[in-house]
Amino acid sequence: MNYFSIHKADFCGFWIHEKLTDLGINNIVVNPADVPTMSKEKLCKTDAVDCNKLVRELRPGSLEGIYFRADILEMRSLIRQRNLIVKDSTHAKNRIKSLLRSHGVKISEKFI
Repeated sequence: MNYFSIHKADFCGFWIHEKLTDLGINNIVVNPADVPTMSKEKLCKTDAVDCNKLVRELRPGSLEGIYFRADILEMRSLIRQRNLIVKDSTHAKNRIKSLLRSHGVKISEKFI
């Protein structure tokens, strides 16, 4: 028996796709922006509406899956985490400098 499924590319990543594929299920991952949406569906956004929309488009085979590579996704994730840490660190340093300045503490040029 053949099983088919469709998965939206979202914050959960692609592990769902990998698990379904390992189970022998024909799964495709689609870009949510590529799924045609009727105006009524835009007004009432629920999981059930999204599910019906994906199934409706999966039946005629009008949706195309996106291509991704696990190693590139892992590298992107690592880079995003690094950027967040750098941003958080910069915010913390700026808050400390602001606090020191508001109390009249002079900050050396090498720390600015």
